[in-house]
Amino acid sequence: MQKEEEEEEEEEDTNMVLLYRALRGGTVLGRVGTLLDALRKEGASPSITQDTGATHVVFGNHRSQGTLRIELPLKVMFYPEDDSNSAAKEGGNRNEEEEEEEQEYTEPLIVYNQHEEIDLHNLLEVAGTPEHREEDNCSYLLPQRPSEDPPRLLVNLLLGESWTPFLEEVLAGLALQDYPKEAMDVWIYGQTGVQEAEISVFIEDNKGKYSSLTLALDQTPDHHLLRSRCEAAKCSLVVLMEARALLDYPATFRLLLDADRPVVGPLLKERQEGGEVNFVVKKGEDISQWDHLIRSRGVRATLRVAEVQALIVVHRDYLEDLMLGRQVEQYINTWARAGILLDPRGHKEGKLHPDLWGLTHNPVAWRRRYVHPDLLNIIWGEAKAEEVGKDLYYVPFFKERFCRELVEELEHFGQWQHKDMDDREESHRYTSTNINLSQIDYAAEYHVVINTLHKELLATLYGGYRAEGKASLLFVLRYTAATDYNTFTYHLDGATYTLNLALNNDFTGGGLEYRLGNKLFGEEKELLLPHNRTGWAVVQPDRPYHLHHGVPLLSGRRYALIAIVDTNDASSKGGPLW
Repeated sequence: MQKEEEEEEEEEDTNMVLLYRALRGGTVLGRVGTLLDALRKEGASPSITQDTGATHVVFGNHRSQGTLRIELPLKVMFYPEDDSNSAAKEGGNRNEEEEEEEQEYTEPLIVYNQHEEIDLHNLLEVAGTPEHREEDNCSYLLPQRPSEDPPRLLVNLLLGESWTPFLEEVLAGLALQDYPKEAMDVWIYGQTGVQEAEISVFIEDNKGKYSSLTLALDQTPDHHLLRSRCEAAKCSLVVLMEARALLDYPATFRLLLDADRPVVGPLLKERQEGGEVNFVVKKGEDISQWDHLIRSRGVRATLRVAEVQALIVVHRDYLEDLMLGRQVEQYINTWARAGILLDPRGHKEGKLHPDLWGLTHNPVAWRRRYVHPDLLNIIWGEAKAEEVGKDLYYVPFFKERFCRELVEELEHFGQWQHKDMDDREESHRYTSTNINLSQIDYAAEYHVVINTLHKELLATLYGGYRAEGKASLLFVLRYTAATDYNTFTYHLDGATYTLNLALNNDFTGGGLEYRLGNKLFGEEKELLLPHNRTGWAVVQPDRPYHLHHGVPLLSGRRYALIAIVDTNDASSKGGPLW
């Protein structure tokens, strides 16, 4: 009993020393009572300030009486007492920059309400981050420097039993890692007949770069298998990577190794704001102070959490305990924006290109793969759209990959409707050989595009456009040089706006011809737009002065995606306001 009490006292003394060392860096840490005990034990005389939110301890060489203002749970600004009277007596007027320099002390402060439960380990970690300390303060928290002979990694990529959304990008994120590949043994666990072509391309492109690179089909690795493979490879650490982890940052593996924890993973998020994350701060709770700080990367550190998912680096000594469900401390690293947490639902089973359907569940990965980057630059005002006529624009919209995959998907579906045989409920006033996107279950997905990318683009092009849209017609037309259909005559589309997207360019002739303006006022002007840039869209308001028709081909076959869209905002009818 006496021995246990001595061990408890020794542990308490150690905590006091750690607290005091952190406080010497000008940091406020933790609960008032604990801090006062630590400081008084070292002969310090801290001052205390009370506000409505919490009780704080103020410690440091440059503190005075004043007010603490909490701007973030771990960012607190200190404002000295107002000395405006003395300044007025001196008759001087200080500029805002001088006042701000005098009033704000930016030494790190960590403050929380005395009733909150905060992990002392995490507080000390935050106190020890390099950007918040002198080089000699909190040295016990400095990450270990990588050795000249890097530890060997056994990397296991677990693909699951069904389609893996955006597998190509997941594999690219693995290849992106700048950790020495000769010190990595990579095992990819897949299923027979599921995306073997994509995996084979990756293996072919990377064979000889890694110490070993193996595809294991129809295997589920347990702790016995992983331990034996780790021993065979003489590995020090095991990487368990699910197909949900899409890595963007090359140094992710190196950062996790430098953290030197039993189990540690990077921060992965579905979206920049909101969405799922790959860690649990406290099992059974989704929202807490630390949860918010980790999500927002409000602190850059390696922080202890209840569980890390999707991607972890495990020290070989803890592998068996982890896989058998025993208690092992787990940590999340927030130093870098490591990547995206994919949603496994982000695809459509049974399709030729299932990832086309992934924009709802995996919008970031979908946008990166399919949306033309210049479109986002135009939306953000960083580039200009090509104005080919009055209120008539020609813009890059999708990458060629989207166009190719959509055409292949439609040809795979194969149920093209000819104008003389079209008995569908969705009748076309412009008859052609076509397929409605609803026939391949893509109308709902494309309406997401209409009410995000379409809407944002029109707001940039025409100003003030914020209306929700619904397509009155949404289809892909296909025709050849011998095709006869009535869009070769001038017409109007009869909606708010039309977006006409070219899906290929291996044809001659074709394009769109416009009659712009009003002939009654002598302003009519004819314009021929070849419209042969794959992925580019013609955007037009459906006004009477935008009469147009399709131009027959000379050779080849042309595909175009046509979205004729009505809005729910009367002020936006017809596009730009006049």
